[in-house]
Amino acid sequence: MSELNVKIRLATKKDVISINKFYNEMYKLNRTETQWDWEYGDSALKEAFFAVALVDEKIVGTQALIPIDIVINKKIVLSAKSEETLIHPSYRGVGIFEKMYDFLIPIAKNAGISFIWGFTPAVKPFYRVGFKSPIITEQFYAPLSFKISKGVSSNIEKTGLLKKYFYKLIYPLAVLRFKAYNSFSNKTIPAKSDYKIHEISNLPPDIQLLSHAFSEQWQVPTVNRSQDYLSWRVLNNPHCKSRILVSSYKEKILGMVCFSVTEKLEGYIVDLVAVASSEFSIDVDLVISSLLSKATYEMKICGATSIRGWCFGSNQFSQVLRRVSKRLGYLHINRGEPMVIYSVDNNLDRLEKFSESYLSRILTEGVLG
Repeated sequence: MSELNVKIRLATKKDVISINKFYNEMYKLNRTETQWDWEYGDSALKEAFFAVALVDEKIVGTQALIPIDIVINKKIVLSAKSEETLIHPSYRGVGIFEKMYDFLIPIAKNAGISFIWGFTPAVKPFYRVGFKSPIITEQFYAPLSFKISKGVSSNIEKTGLLKKYFYKLIYPLAVLRFKAYNSFSNKTIPAKSDYKIHEISNLPPDIQLLSHAFSEQWQVPTVNRSQDYLSWRVLNNPHCKSRILVSSYKEKILGMVCFSVTEKLEGYIVDLVAVASSEFSIDVDLVISSLLSKATYEMKICGATSIRGWCFGSNQFSQVLRRVSKRLGYLHINRGEPMVIYSVDNNLDRLEKFSESYLSRILTEGVLG
């Protein structure tokens, strides 16, 4: 196996059928060419660097980098998300993963990418090529219905016998807790004249100003939510359609929440950002609680049996979001996947800042919204 002639190159359009076949066989899924093209090809916001590993011209491994703009220190910095990390079981442990990154890192450097990041439970291969894992994702979770979603039910069935019965006993109590907290909290959210929440499908060109204001106010890096980025990532997502609500005061946008409900009736807070306004005497608790409450209500109307969102890290906004979501009845789950990160340009200060930033589900692959 060590003498295998492994060829690494960038994928072409002619490879897409073979890539999808390889992916679908490995994951037992049915990803379409349209979905691949949205994420990596001509329909993507920025075409990805998609590497394939071949043995005898047959794909045995894939690794992609998706370019994404991040706002850091009032500047837009180009990063890349590590995605589509997949090696055929028969060819694992022979260095193919390392060879693909040896191939991709110089390409990333030439493209002006500052750092590469991603989320994975399999951190050891990433350690071997120089990645670090500074943080693990956390979640806030709302059980809306006594009817357990397929996803939650599947996770419960995988546990031991005692845990299984414990979860089935505790879950109804969690539903009752959420209903009580949420009902009380919604009644205590103050009304404010000229403060509005409305759904948008036509994004204003200056929507990215919210990301810059958010990054500056909270002193954290964040994804650049431009008109093009949100149209691509949220509104035109072929996997799962998300909706966008914005909160504004006298036409000035102070916050935004993106949310989705999957075919399995699982709700997801894809993204939530908010800023306070000293000019209008509006604190951030009002913006977050009103947006999260409205999104929760809309997902309940759509039949969602539960809602998940991301809330982790030591930054101040994550702490506020955690506090407000708990007040609305959400549970905090200190369990998730590690983030891995690699510096391409050796700017370690930038790497450290991004490691401590507020990261929402908008930085996931988008399959669930």
